[in-house]
Amino acid sequence: MPQKPKSLLIRGAAEVLIIATGIILAISAESWWQDRGDRLLESRHLAALHDDLVASLALIYEVEADQEAQLNYLSLLLRSDVTDARPEELRLWLDDGVFDIWTYRPQLAALEDLESSGQTRLIRNAEIRRALAALRQKVDRFDGVQDDMIASQQALIDLYLVDNVNLVSVLVETEDDRAALIATETLQSQAFRSRVAFKLGLRRLVGNSLREMRQEFERSLDLLELELDAQPGR
Repeated sequence: MPQKPKSLLIRGAAEVLIIATGIILAISAESWWQDRGDRLLESRHLAALHDDLVASLALIYEVEADQEAQLNYLSLLLRSDVTDARPEELRLWLDDGVFDIWTYRPQLAALEDLESSGQTRLIRNAEIRRALAALRQKVDRFDGVQDDMIASQQALIDLYLVDNVNLVSVLVETEDDRAALIATETLQSQAFRSRVAFKLGLRRLVGNSLREMRQEFERSLDLLELELDAQPGR
């Protein structure tokens, strides 16, 4: 018996509805699966960033302690009468204060991987994204300030020290009174003291930049810990 046009229409509409529903479900399933994968990647990135920041901060605290010690040694060379200082004191002040050029390069492999892969978008928390961008700026600024300090030390301080400071007579006990006298006069000279003051100024600039970077590390770490604590299963 031939079907009525109305029945054919209803049947056709039902088939279209079934097909459309299947397509929608397939798209929804794919979207859910993609979102699930993105969330797993986000969690891994956040955990890796957290570990990097914790490790970097531990080193920054050590570097800040070294920085304070160096500033103290440089200040002692400017304030103290070096003729009253013991050779071991001068060794410490000169070696760790004037001659030493310590450098610190933050290890941010997780952040660099996130930036190079273009997956920063996976981090849904906009405040964390802004904090990481600010951290990158502080790190780049610190690297620039530190590089400028190293270049200035090599060009304006090291050459003078090599030519004018007799380390043997300064850093060890010697029976050569004339050599010790020359070394003492050198350390009391305006040329030497001006370079110590210059090094002190450079170190303070680096220290200020280091402190700003450390504060940004701490802020980013606080945000990451809040985000990780809020994740299911933690």
